[in-house]
Amino acid sequence: MTAQRPQRGELSPRVTGAGGGPGGVTAVAQRTAVVAPHGPPSASPSSSDRTNIVSLNDENVLAGWVELLSRYCWDCFATLTYSEPVRTSEKVLRDFRRWLWEWQLLTAVERGLAEVEVKVKKDAYGRTIKRYQDVRGPWANNYRKGRARPVTVLGVENHRSGLLHAHALIAWSPLLADLDRRLGWSLWFRGRDEGGFGHGMARIEAPRIQEDVVSYVGKYVAKAGELYLSPSFDAATLVAAG
Repeated sequence: MTAQRPQRGELSPRVTGAGGGPGGVTAVAQRTAVVAPHGPPSASPSSSDRTNIVSLNDENVLAGWVELLSRYCWDCFATLTYSEPVRTSEKVLRDFRRWLWEWQLLTAVERGLAEVEVKVKKDAYGRTIKRYQDVRGPWANNYRKGRARPVTVLGVENHRSGLLHAHALIAWSPLLADLDRRLGWSLWFRGRDEGGFGHGMARIEAPRIQEDVVSYVGKYVAKAGELYLSPSFDAATLVAAG
């Protein structure tokens, strides 16, 4: 994917997704960032997902990314923190993807759009190798085909303490929209004995002013931070959201 010339700012040089396809792209000032897949939680970033280093003027970077992100109408703005030290952005990304998957899965099951069956894989001696979830139903089928996946932008930030936290923009798929923000908060915050991941505090809200939110997330690029875009992010084909 190649980003077209923005209307309200200049993004230079052009930013192209890995392989030229509709997958995610990442632009980071003075460093290399990861373009991460956003599929089921078993996937993980790899060396083949890395883009080229781009060195851009901070003002141009911020203006370009604000314009690009403004082409979506975002449903959620989430701030995700940790109660225990987390020092790698890859860990934050994995946690974000697992959390987002579980949030969608529980919602789909509740709405009758998915069914989950726990299956057991055994070896030739009848010993259990692993247990896994077999997810079926209209939402699951569309998700596998890439038609029910949300668009996400994850910004990972270093706190003054040296620990990481994240801010995320989420635009839900029309096939699974209006997810309960209280459920998302509960999954991130509550411990495993309560059905959550127990990471730390979370704040999830609907953006009041779209442009302010994308400016806040876009600043990570200008600050040499990292933005992770889902493969469903295809803003180059969109016009700016009204």
